[in-house]
Amino acid sequence: MGRVHSGFLRQTHAITGGKMGAALYGLRHQGVPVIACGHSLGGAVALLTAAILHLPAVYSFGAPRVGDNAFAAETAGRRQHFRFTRAADIVPHLPLLGLGYRHDAPALYFDGGGRFLGRAPLWRQWAALAWRSVTGAWMKGPFTGIPIPATPFTDHRVADYVDDVERETLYQGVVA
Repeated sequence: MGRVHSGFLRQTHAITGGKMGAALYGLRHQGVPVIACGHSLGGAVALLTAAILHLPAVYSFGAPRVGDNAFAAETAGRRQHFRFTRAADIVPHLPLLGLGYRHDAPALYFDGGGRFLGRAPLWRQWAALAWRSVTGAWMKGPFTGIPIPATPFTDHRVADYVDDVERETLYQGVVA
C-alpha cells in the first residue's frame, strides 16, 4: 500500500493488534457499521486503522500527512475520508511535502472566522497559514524564547474544531 510514517504505524498497531482491534473486527463481522475518527495524531491513526481493518469511512480533524503517493492513492480509492482542517493549523502540513508525504483526500476547510468553505486547494490553505501567522498573536518560543506566531498552534485545538462543526451545523441529519 505504499510507505507510511513509522510512528503513526506503531500507534496504529497498538490499537489494531490488541483488544480494541479484536472488538472492531467482531463488530464488523456482526454487521455493525464502524467508522474511524480522530484529531491530530488520532486522525492519522484513524486513517491507518481504517486501511488495516477495511473500514468504509474516516473523519479526521487537523490530521498530519500519513504516507507517500502510493499510500494516498491506495487509500483514496477504498474509503471515504472526510479530512477537516482549520485556516492556520500547522499540523495538516506536516510531515512536509518535500519528504514525500501526501494526503489521501482534499481538505474540508474552515477559514479564519470558522466558516466552512468546503474543499480548499492547497494554495488557499498555505496562504491562510502565512497570513494568519503574520497577523495573529505571537508567543515566546518554547526553546529559545524568540517570538513565534501563535496561530498555527492555537488553530489546532480540538475544541475549536468542535466549535466550528457545531457553528456550521455540519452534523444535522447525521445525529438524531
